[in-house]
Amino acid sequence: MAYLEEGLAQNRSMGARPQVARSCLDLAEALLRRGRAGDRDRALDLLARGALEARSLGMAVLAARVEDAGIPATARTRAGSR
Repeated sequence: MAYLEEGLAQNRSMGARPQVARSCLDLAEALLRRGRAGDRDRALDLLARGALEARSLGMAVLAARVEDAGIPATARTRAGSR
Protein backbone atom coordinates (compact mmCIF):
# COMPACT_ATOMS: atom_id res chain seq x y z
CA MET A 1 0.00 0.00 0.00
CA ALA A 2 2.84 2.39 0.80
CA TYR A 3 4.19 2.26 -2.74
CA LEU A 4 0.79 3.33 -4.10
CA GLU A 5 0.66 6.20 -1.61
CA GLU A 6 4.18 7.27 -2.58
CA GLY A 7 3.40 7.03 -6.28
CA LEU A 8 0.34 9.24 -5.88
CA ALA A 9 2.32 11.79 -3.88
CA GLN A 10 5.12 11.87 -6.47
CA ASN A 11 2.69 12.22 -9.37
CA ARG A 12 0.97 15.11 -7.60
CA SER A 13 4.26 16.84 -6.86
CA MET A 14 5.29 16.59 -10.52
CA GLY A 15 1.93 17.82 -11.75
CA ALA A 16 1.48 14.62 -13.75
CA ARG A 17 -2.31 14.83 -13.96
CA PRO A 18 -2.97 11.68 -16.02
CA GLN A 19 -0.85 9.64 -13.62
CA VAL A 20 -2.57 11.26 -10.64
CA ALA A 21 -5.93 10.10 -12.00
CA ARG A 22 -4.64 6.56 -12.50
CA SER A 23 -2.88 6.52 -9.12
CA CYS A 24 -6.06 7.62 -7.35
CA LEU A 25 -7.94 4.73 -8.92
CA ASP A 26 -5.21 2.18 -8.22
CA LEU A 27 -4.93 3.20 -4.58
CA ALA A 28 -8.71 3.25 -4.17
CA GLU A 29 -9.03 -0.27 -5.53
CA ALA A 30 -6.32 -1.47 -3.15
CA LEU A 31 -8.06 0.19 -0.20
CA LEU A 32 -11.36 -1.42 -1.12
CA ARG A 33 -9.70 -4.83 -1.33
CA ARG A 34 -7.99 -4.34 2.03
CA GLY A 35 -11.22 -3.28 3.74
CA ARG A 36 -9.91 -1.81 6.98
CA ALA A 37 -11.79 0.81 8.98
CA GLY A 38 -11.86 4.05 7.03
CA ASP A 39 -10.62 2.45 3.80
CA ARG A 40 -13.99 2.59 2.04
CA ASP A 41 -14.50 6.31 2.71
CA ARG A 42 -10.99 7.14 1.58
CA ALA A 43 -11.38 4.94 -1.49
CA LEU A 44 -14.61 6.67 -2.47
CA ASP A 45 -12.92 10.05 -2.13
CA LEU A 46 -9.95 8.92 -4.23
CA LEU A 47 -12.22 7.42 -6.87
CA ALA A 48 -14.25 10.60 -7.10
CA ARG A 49 -11.12 12.74 -7.39
CA GLY A 50 -9.59 10.41 -9.94
CA ALA A 51 -12.76 10.42 -12.02
CA LEU A 52 -12.98 14.20 -12.00
CA GLU A 53 -9.35 14.49 -13.04
CA ALA A 54 -9.81 11.90 -15.77
CA ARG A 55 -12.89 13.64 -17.13
CA SER A 56 -11.18 17.03 -17.10
CA LEU A 57 -8.35 15.52 -19.16
CA GLY A 58 -10.69 13.78 -21.61
CA MET A 59 -9.70 10.33 -20.32
CA ALA A 60 -13.11 8.80 -20.97
CA VAL A 61 -12.03 5.17 -20.54
CA LEU A 62 -10.53 5.85 -17.13
CA ALA A 63 -13.56 7.89 -16.03
CA ALA A 64 -15.83 5.05 -17.15
CA ARG A 65 -13.82 2.60 -15.05
CA VAL A 66 -14.81 4.57 -11.96
CA GLU A 67 -18.43 4.78 -13.01
CA ASP A 68 -18.46 1.02 -13.57
CA ALA A 69 -17.25 0.62 -10.00
CA GLY A 70 -20.57 2.12 -8.87
CA ILE A 71 -19.28 5.22 -7.14
CA PRO A 72 -22.20 7.01 -5.49
CA ALA A 73 -23.07 10.38 -7.01
CA THR A 74 -22.70 11.99 -3.58
CA ALA A 75 -19.05 10.95 -3.46
CA ARG A 76 -18.45 12.41 -6.93
CA THR A 77 -20.15 15.65 -5.94
CA ARG A 78 -18.28 15.91 -2.64
CA ALA A 79 -14.88 15.58 -4.30
CA GLY A 80 -15.82 18.06 -7.00
CA SER A 81 -16.59 20.75 -4.43
CA ARG A 82 -13.07 20.73 -3.00
